[in-house]
Amino acid sequence: MPEHVILVMAQGQNNRWLEGDPSAHGLPNRKHLVSVNGRANLLRTFEMLNEAAVIVGWPEYAELVSLDRVVSLAEPGILASGMLQTRELWGSKRTTFLLGDVVWSNASLAEALLPRGSWRMIVREQHGSSERYSLSVSAEMYDHLSMFLENNYHTGRLLDIRRWFSQQFPIQVSARVSRIYNASPVREVKDWTDDVDTVEEWLRHGPSMCAMAKREDD
Repeated sequence: MPEHVILVMAQGQNNRWLEGDPSAHGLPNRKHLVSVNGRANLLRTFEMLNEAAVIVGWPEYAELVSLDRVVSLAEPGILASGMLQTRELWGSKRTTFLLGDVVWSNASLAEALLPRGSWRMIVREQHGSSERYSLSVSAEMYDHLSMFLENNYHTGRLLDIRRWFSQQFPIQVSARVSRIYNASPVREVKDWTDDVDTVEEWLRHGPSMCAMAKREDD
């Protein structure tokens, strides 16, 4: 078993995406496959990870990458369930879960993969709420993570995981010390990295995201 396993979670039902009638705009029915400069975003993320990750989700993703790098789920629509179903794949020392609908910059992806602390989360704060982009946990946290996921199975979202971890394992440092020493387990993206939720959002922000991605990919 590898020490650090990276799982790209791309199992969503795409309900909000499908409400926007993506085919009418020449877009794929799965938001994870939206094109970023000529290749599916899921494939771009996989290549940014030097093809060292495992894609978790729908069987057709095997058309993008080698079959042994894709895990098809019995219940691919629920995030909490999907994470639990991958338990046997978790690394011996750490596992990082990346949301498959995120268009990553090099810097933010590197930040998400840092093997630092018992747990680490990358988020974007906007419009009074937090968008979770990644979660990295050490092996000592696996039982706690499994407990959380089982308790939240029916919602299938990580809406409360940040608060739950913080309450269970409080960080005993001041906000000032946390900023100075980069000690906070929750890091906010500071660049153009963003996720894809709806067709409307992609039509509005996708072109600029693709332009930034192209600048980095080239």
